[in-house]
Amino acid sequence: MDELGPLLEGFRIQVFDAVEDLPLAGETPSLIALWVGRGNLKVAVEDLLWLRSAMVKTPVVFVCSKLRPGDLRVALSSGASGVVLEEELATALQPSLQAVGAGQVCVPRSHSEQIEPASLTPREKQILGLVVMGYMNSQIAEKLFVAESTVKSHLSSAFAKLGVRSRTEAAELIMDTERGLGTGILSLGSEPLEAIPNGNVVVASGG
Repeated sequence: MDELGPLLEGFRIQVFDAVEDLPLAGETPSLIALWVGRGNLKVAVEDLLWLRSAMVKTPVVFVCSKLRPGDLRVALSSGASGVVLEEELATALQPSLQAVGAGQVCVPRSHSEQIEPASLTPREKQILGLVVMGYMNSQIAEKLFVAESTVKSHLSSAFAKLGVRSRTEAAELIMDTERGLGTGILSLGSEPLEAIPNGNVVVASGG
């Protein structure tokens, strides 16, 4: 952590091995940078929730080596005030901490689309729901009475909105209870989709 000195000129910094050590320092910090690194964001969120109970008003910034689809939204909804990528430390850490200290929220511009849930069309939700259930493109096309190329086109659009590159990544994101979008894709909602004729599965979705 010695290399952080030049990046945090003007800040008085202390380094702790665990979040539980912070209250033992005898004073409440004005800012906390919580290193996630290559670790699991869920663990970092647990640390953040513990910090929230011990230091309610202290802004917390996550420092991550990468962000998976949905991670940024999870971090912010859990109470983080900012997220900085390790590859951008030299240019982003100090200004992000200054902005957060002034009451702002800071996130990497390259991931800013994650702040709001992906705006999927009803058909994209329907097709993604069938993907999660294990249907292949040809089977989805047959059940929805559309061309397989139409299914591929909807999936391509949905993948781009979700920030994923494959059916596996899409299914993992949707089914993940922390990052996922299952309540908007797999659950019954106020705007039911048309039933799939001659099939055993009916997928409906809320708005």
